[in-house]
Amino acid sequence: MNERRPACDEDSERALLGCILLDSERTFFILNELKFTPEMFYAKAHQIIYQTMQVLASKHVPVEPIALIERLRTKGHDKEVGGHAYLMKLLDAPATHAYARHYAEQVVEKHKLRVLVDCSNNIQAYIDEGQTAAEIGANLMSNLISQQSVESEENVEELHSKSLGIAKTIHEGGQRPGCPSFLEPINSVLGSYMPGCTYILAATTSNGKTSLACNELEHKTIELNIPGALISMEMSQRTIRQIMAATIAGVDAFKFFMLGRYTDFEADAVKEAFDKLSKAPLHIIDRRMNIEQIVTWLTFKVKKYGVKFAVLDYIQLIKYSQGHQQLSRNEQTAEWSALLKDTAKRLDIPLLVISQLSRSGNKTRELTPPPPMGEALRDSGMLENDADAIIFIYKKPGEPYESFVTDWPMEIDVFKHRVGPVGAVKVVFRRNRQKFVSEDDFKGINQQQNLKLKETNDKKDRTSTDPYSNS
Repeated sequence: MNERRPACDEDSERALLGCILLDSERTFFILNELKFTPEMFYAKAHQIIYQTMQVLASKHVPVEPIALIERLRTKGHDKEVGGHAYLMKLLDAPATHAYARHYAEQVVEKHKLRVLVDCSNNIQAYIDEGQTAAEIGANLMSNLISQQSVESEENVEELHSKSLGIAKTIHEGGQRPGCPSFLEPINSVLGSYMPGCTYILAATTSNGKTSLACNELEHKTIELNIPGALISMEMSQRTIRQIMAATIAGVDAFKFFMLGRYTDFEADAVKEAFDKLSKAPLHIIDRRMNIEQIVTWLTFKVKKYGVKFAVLDYIQLIKYSQGHQQLSRNEQTAEWSALLKDTAKRLDIPLLVISQLSRSGNKTRELTPPPPMGEALRDSGMLENDADAIIFIYKKPGEPYESFVTDWPMEIDVFKHRVGPVGAVKVVFRRNRQKFVSEDDFKGINQQQNLKLKETNDKKDRTSTDPYSNS
């Protein structure tokens, strides 16, 4: 049986190299737009010639046959590529330089087809490694997504013009770019969650990091109607939606769903909240996945449903991929961090990644500890390096633990901000409502509650002094 020949078009490859010899500047411009790489050539000789051409261009040396063959001879590659005679033939390969983009697209298309074949050939190797069907599917999808991405880059002039336009809109009182936070104190430091950026949201256990992320998703998907996604590897979707509904309705989730203690008014409020959630463009998955499955799921949601804001809860719960068990936890977390950052940039969405903070040395017996530092991020310093911004949540430092009962005085600290200011803002975590509010809003809530209490007491006093109240 004859062996099937891999997908290739060596005529187009030769013509493309010929175009570079004819006009290297214009041809390299086209290839940069296509994110062309040497590996896209099928013929090994063409890969070597192209890499050598890139070196000459980077050194501002004219890309022409004499300089090219001299460089190849110096590196010992001249005979491997067919010598001077073969390079001269490349000049005759293209009909005209005007077809350079056509030749390049032909070469790229054949490369895509070879990638598809390689992916299918890897299936047996994945099976031999003991991967599950879901893991194999995720690996194949991830490989296809990463290797097939050859979209053109945006024009530099257009990027500059767009940036000036955004600044002018804000200057004239228009909307900020990105996704604003539901908390204005966060916006005062962070500005907004920007597309293509990765944000680390970190806290120790039971300090409200998941609640803050859910508050952000409620704000984006319900109030702003921005499609959002949550990858929850800690809590079930049912629990998340119960907490969200209780927060929106302003009731105690524990009393309502666990104890069944609520008024008719609260029941109606929760039903209305569930109705809002069911109509909101919110996508939740609640199982532990490896990084390939996460990237695949999130990519699908962005491409299919236009997701513009995503949350991962939380990075330390990502499953090891098959064949990566030998990596240390720090090495694995560093790899996850890099992949998540690349995914946020590729999908052009803000990605909020929740992380645990180390508690070693942070707790005293009576008072809350000082603010955390970057090294408190668990498992990998690469989280700090990769993040565009790091947001810490912690109880107000130096306060007695016994004072944190219902409404917790907290601080949200933008510890790192790649393109803006840093600093901490004071907020209140209404723990029985799983809701963060600003200090000003909390004062307003207290005033309303005190006013209602006063009205109730006044009504009782009037009733008790009415001589006919018991008749």
